[in-house]
Amino acid sequence: LAELRRRLATLPSRPGAAAEELLEKLMDDKTSNEVEGADARSRQAFFADLRLSLFKLSESAQKDLVERFQELRIEVARLVDSMTQEISRWLDEEQASRRSGGIATPLFPKLKQLFQAVLSAPFLTTFKHLGSAEKRGKESFLLKLALCLRVVAERAAGEMGGESVLGQAAQLRKRFFHVEGYGELMEDWLQNRVKQSNEEFANRVGIVLGSSPQAVLARLRRTFRPGRWLSLDDPQVEEDLFALFLDDAFPRHVLTNEAIAKVLQRVSSYGGATCDFQIYGSIARLPPAAGSVGRAPPPQD
Repeated sequence: LAELRRRLATLPSRPGAAAEELLEKLMDDKTSNEVEGADARSRQAFFADLRLSLFKLSESAQKDLVERFQELRIEVARLVDSMTQEISRWLDEEQASRRSGGIATPLFPKLKQLFQAVLSAPFLTTFKHLGSAEKRGKESFLLKLALCLRVVAERAAGEMGGESVLGQAAQLRKRFFHVEGYGELMEDWLQNRVKQSNEEFANRVGIVLGSSPQAVLARLRRTFRPGRWLSLDDPQVEEDLFALFLDDAFPRHVLTNEAIAKVLQRVSSYGGATCDFQIYGSIARLPPAAGSVGRAPPPQD
């Protein structure tokens, strides 16, 4: 396997005679037996290198290898999942920056590296080989990428370093969201996915409130203190909503303030006067305690 890894690393970047010769070696039974007999660490290293070098082989060769080796398919899915998590972490950082009133410029260097990795030949080739079994992983990646591209469109223009990121964003939109004959469909697709997610959120809330409303009331009372205004996009609010109604499979960064406000209104119908949420734009609170004076909501633009 070490020799095969060496040959993969030295292949030209374009398919040719050397790649075809190596493909025969990779596809023969002897190689399969060597892979099966190797320890887990050696197999993982071998398939990581093979996945990284797929773009050096012809499309038919790529397909043959992915179909032949289950561990290669797992490696393909793992890479896309890893990239999805990296983009999600950047979205977390951007959200935190937005809440604190910070500018987006310090976030651009990391984003530029992420976009560069997604546009690289190894990743584009890998993504192409996600099969029907990896549909959820593929959709999750596209959703996070689309959310990220939307943020770039909103915040990059006019900021230092924004020009190069906008250029990469245009390439990504064309690569992943352009459909021949229809043009770029990212915004329509993203709006539809966000709408579906928020509708699913509402359905799950109804199920939980119907079976255990007291647990919901108790947790939200701990977060929303009487008389204290709290932003609907506060991290603690999101944590509560996921803990009460959602799970790890549900995408983050898609819940809208409108959907959250509607949920709080539904919760109010179970809580009586002590859990009757007051909602003002993108902030909410529980009523001030009896005898106290609550702060008025801040002025809105």
